[in-house]
Amino acid sequence: MRTGTRAVIIGIASGWSFANTGPVARSIAEELDVGLAATGWLITALLIAHAASQLPAARPIERFGAFAVVRVAFIALAVANVLAALAPGFALLLAMRVLTGLCTGPAFVGNLQGFRRLGGPVAAGWFGGAATLGLAAALLAGGVIEDAGADWRLQLWAAVPLCLAALAVMPRTRDDAGPSRTAGIRAVLGNAALIAAGTGLGEAILHRVGPRLLPVP
Repeated sequence: MRTGTRAVIIGIASGWSFANTGPVARSIAEELDVGLAATGWLITALLIAHAASQLPAARPIERFGAFAVVRVAFIALAVANVLAALAPGFALLLAMRVLTGLCTGPAFVGNLQGFRRLGGPVAAGWFGGAATLGLAAALLAGGVIEDAGADWRLQLWAAVPLCLAALAVMPRTRDDAGPSRTAGIRAVLGNAALIAAGTGLGEAILHRVGPRLLPVP
């Protein structure tokens, strides 16, 4: 399988798990008996965990290889989505969204590093673009589920086969670690810092500007 194809499949799986609860927030609030505002923590907590887990991911990526770390992250990501889908209450659902963020952070950094090593900037670009498409697809599907009155947990169950598909096509090589440990860890730290900064800025804009542009009826 071509590197670009692997990057697209893995990217879509990563993006979907990142955004699959947002569009069904109203259904979550009604079923789990919490305020609509409280469901915002499902995204906020994930973003905080996502950003906070990226810099610490540098050392295991350097030691074991990018895709070894990504593989563990996707296994945990599948488990987090299953437990979230089975959650009887809001507390467990929130905890699983935190775990999701702790998985997507290292997975994002590891995938960027690994695909850049295997296929250069083009492969890394395929992954980044596909992750964005996966996020968009989750938002679109969630809107359809919400409008149709279907079970919001379908959004979480759908993430499981996507994670399994990502694991099936994930490169099994340590070549992604690169010949230079110093250069490798600097590159990972650089990627992580940029992603964390971008995530934090996006979250700040979302909370300050979002309510004005997209008022909740």
